Amino acid sequence: DTVSYDAVIIAQSTPRADLHDFAAFQGCFTGPGPAGLTGDCENYDLDSDSDVDTDDLAGLTAILRGPV
Repeated sequence: DTVSYDAVIIAQSTPRADLHDFAAFQGCFTGPGPAGLTGDCENYDLDSDSDVDTDDLAGLTAILRGPV
């Protein structure tokens, strides 16, 4: 027995951030250097270098969206 498929569709949602995310980011901002992030602040370490700094801000602003 074989199974054939006419099409395979893979959908990936585009990450989005809003002003609530930006406000939370500000509360987690540490500057450069390891900071011992905990809780929700780990979510804002977008480049996984153990801090929340301007490199992470660049990633956040890339997905920042206003009202639609």
